Amino acid sequence: MVELRQRRCFHHPNREAAALCPSCQRHFCRECVTLLAGKMTCASCQDDFVRERSQTQANWSAVIECISIICAVVFLWGAFAGLGKVMASIPDTVHDASYWEGLSEGP
Repeated sequence: MVELRQRRCFHHPNREAAALCPSCQRHFCRECVTLLAGKMTCASCQDDFVRERSQTQANWSAVIECISIICAVVFLWGAFAGLGKVMASIPDTVHDASYWEGLSEGP
């Protein structure tokens, strides 16, 4: 097995390898690797990681948006149903104006 110091960078063959990317198993120099989630990864693996993470976040935001819409519809339905019950409990005398006539006549 060849030691790390004898390995060469995948992108720069004239440079010694400083790290092994855990995802693609290629060797890279210090310039070609970045610390990501506690591991030294190459740029292409980092791009893949970020793309997957953003896709996952996009999926969750779509789910959250659907749940929010459903909750809003249920809330509004309940609010209007409650308002309808309150309005249905108002006596007919208020609707036919006889209630108001009695108030305006005075004592």
